[in-house]
Amino acid sequence: MAANKLPAREPICILEMKELNRVHRRMPAADPLCEDERKAEVRYHLHRAADILPTQFGAVRCINLELGSRYPMIGNLIGLYRRVRDALRRRTLDDEFVRWLGYANAGMLNPGNAWSMDYAIRHLPSGHPVVEIGSFAGLSANVICHLLRKHGRRNALFTCDNWDVTGQQKAGHIDGSVLTFPEYADYVRASFLRSVEFFSPGNRPYTIESSSAEFFAKWGHGESVTDIFGRTARLGGSISFCYVDGIHSCDAVRREFESVDACLDTGGFILFDDSSDSSPFGLSRLMREIRGHAGYELVHQNPNCLFRKR
Repeated sequence: MAANKLPAREPICILEMKELNRVHRRMPAADPLCEDERKAEVRYHLHRAADILPTQFGAVRCINLELGSRYPMIGNLIGLYRRVRDALRRRTLDDEFVRWLGYANAGMLNPGNAWSMDYAIRHLPSGHPVVEIGSFAGLSANVICHLLRKHGRRNALFTCDNWDVTGQQKAGHIDGSVLTFPEYADYVRASFLRSVEFFSPGNRPYTIESSSAEFFAKWGHGESVTDIFGRTARLGGSISFCYVDGIHSCDAVRREFESVDACLDTGGFILFDDSSDSSPFGLSRLMREIRGHAGYELVHQNPNCLFRKR
């Protein structure tokens, strides 16, 4: 068999212009301000696909997904297709405060996550607390605090982070720098404090310096804790919404899902960061398992997964 020739078998179309157009027509109306950006991103990925495909394949040929592991080029195409699909799915939040916050507050927040947070907060089933796993420099916490204020919700926000920025408790120097990982972590923690105090003075989160496992152990026992702002708070009870953005390994996220599930309200929400089909963190399998869970429904992928508990 020639190296560039596909085996003769029933193909699964993953990069066909008709399919892209069909998916695009199915999408809800996006924010008009972001439509040009979305179209530009799709054009970029289509041009990349045309560059990678050999002439004899053509840029809109049907490709069998099972070949991705055997043929790296096809694996690349599958990845490109998924990024195109994620771009078509994405809806963004038109909010001036969030836009200006993003200019000043360091952090990594997928634009679609803010839209999903807004959806969840508008549809909260109760006044029970909101929980964020992983705080970093405070960008997502400030977005959640703002949306709670915006929609007149009085739910308290609890966040947890141990600021182990590598997830491996590295203590050495960052390559090419005189800075150590602990020094970097201290800077990020200080950035969180400063950003939250400035941008969310009216409803600052209760931030517990701990891993998610330690946090949920304390939550399950209803412990009284002191947060990093020196305030005392009682943990425990039901949760109305949780944003999962800690260590992105499948095992860690599975454990966090199980912890949240134990105390999530009926009608409550879970949003998983970096859970899109094109994410490099390998959470797609877990997302499929949760989609098949009788107790949950997928609200949408934007491109990350937002679930509601039945």
